[in-house]
Amino acid sequence: ASVQSTSGAAAVRQVYQFTAAVGGTGRGIFTAPATGGTGTFVYQWESSVNNTTWTAIGGATNATFTPGALGVTTYFRRQVRSSACPNTPSNTVTITVLPALTAGSIAASQTVCAGTPPAPFTSTAPATGGTGSFVYQWESSANSSTWTPIGGATGPTYAPGQLTAATYYRRRASSGSACAPALSNVVTITVTPALTAGTI
Repeated sequence: ASVQSTSGAAAVRQVYQFTAAVGGTGRGIFTAPATGGTGTFVYQWESSVNNTTWTAIGGATNATFTPGALGVTTYFRRQVRSSACPNTPSNTVTITVLPALTAGSIAASQTVCAGTPPAPFTSTAPATGGTGSFVYQWESSANSSTWTPIGGATGPTYAPGQLTAATYYRRRASSGSACAPALSNVVTITVTPALTAGTI
């Protein structure tokens, strides 16, 4: 989140601009109290989806305000009134809402003979949403419950080496700090014992 400090005749404010995932909640918008007037202030927070048409937020009459879940980028400001002094709006705070992050999908589960390397995993669908820029991290597990990042496996595809036991794989996608990382489907490499011909 970027931090901006502004000052004016009616108030000194510290303003935070946030980026949230779609449906996510905005963190508290923290401000310094207004100054001037009679020293007694009446606050009213307002919101807008276009930074032009403003609507008073019901019940938002404190010096600070915490937005609820948002579906679109929303602008906020605070009106301040003190006795005969006219209403004075604050600067505007923007909460940018990003599209929900999806991990995409990977393929494919396989059965291999011990000592035989599996075919490389492919990306059947890329990650989407978030900032539009993605960081991948492949993870493996012996039980599909406890997952470990694979060193250097940060591309959209991954080629595992030879395996001696069944192993599960998934791909984690990250995009900025607003959206929580997303996880792909899980693919399984089943390893069968090496075939021996026996004797005759």
